[in-house]
Amino acid sequence: MRQKVRVLQILHGLAPAGTEAFVLNTVEHLDKDKLEVSYLIAVNDRQYHQDHVESLGHKVYMTCDLNGIVKLFKHFYLLYKTLKKFGPFDVCHSHMDFLNGLNLFVAYLAKVKIRVSHSHNSAKIEDNLLVKYYRKTMRLFINTFANVKLGCSHDANEFLYGIKACEKSQVIYNGIDLNNFKVLERKPNLNFITVGRMVRQKNCLFLVNVIAELKKIYPLVKLSWVGDGSDRISIEKKIRELGLCKNIELLGVRKDIPQLLVTPNYFLMPSLYEGLPFALVEAQAAGLPCFISDGVPKQANIGLCMFIPLALSAEEWAKKIANYIEGSTKRMKLDKEALGKFDIKTSSKVVEQIYLQN
Repeated sequence: MRQKVRVLQILHGLAPAGTEAFVLNTVEHLDKDKLEVSYLIAVNDRQYHQDHVESLGHKVYMTCDLNGIVKLFKHFYLLYKTLKKFGPFDVCHSHMDFLNGLNLFVAYLAKVKIRVSHSHNSAKIEDNLLVKYYRKTMRLFINTFANVKLGCSHDANEFLYGIKACEKSQVIYNGIDLNNFKVLERKPNLNFITVGRMVRQKNCLFLVNVIAELKKIYPLVKLSWVGDGSDRISIEKKIRELGLCKNIELLGVRKDIPQLLVTPNYFLMPSLYEGLPFALVEAQAAGLPCFISDGVPKQANIGLCMFIPLALSAEEWAKKIANYIEGSTKRMKLDKEALGKFDIKTSSKVVEQIYLQN
């Protein structure tokens, strides 16, 4: 009887975020008779999803937080030590952006046959020369030591692998369990929802400003904000300053996203950049019109996205949203055929085939 193929998922952590959600959802739908999955995470402390992962029988190995050059080298040393001591592993699947190349270089030294780099993000922000040099160097490592290159969108692949190398990469959409999301008839209301970490990438303070402008048009506007992060204190301060305490409810990290998407009528995401946001796919699957920035890849649109330029002011965002609410803008409609591409059963099967290749 053939032994199980052993897979090591390499991540920054097991936090409540989109990358982790993709990995956990995918692993849950893999053939457990053929694959044995473990996790290696670059943290020192216990993680949000760790109890769940270990309850499923998966092993979790830790290296260290990546705060500084010394810790970075320690991470690579502990990764190599883990691969040798607890291996052999047949597959290493790295989800750590530009560190994927160095992770997979270590996997190459440890004689791991299938080395998968996965891109979960993109950025259109201008970088300084030091960052550009760092990314160019890291791309060289990725394109040399990854023999499988994946990403959640074309933009994400081009960002991590470069324009030419992107041609040899594959897009695997962030899959969700479509059975958890139903398009329901909703009562007309002015309730919005956003789901995401409270970090600079998500353009959080601008989002607060958009709600402030919408309040001038609709005094009863509400926003449910799911997520947490390093910008929470500045967000709370901004909410108080603009008198929005009754309009914006901070829900923190939640596991009941499908249930939370039942009540609101609209979804907001003014992110500076994204790979292909998990929450946006879920919102559309639940039938919510989504007002999103042009920093989000076009592939994320399943018919219910209105792209609004980041160059516009919060007031202009509010006016465009109000035009849609009032019916002066063409109604958006869910593309059910396009939604099928985001079925977790489809995306996990593709990943499984990659792991099981000879």
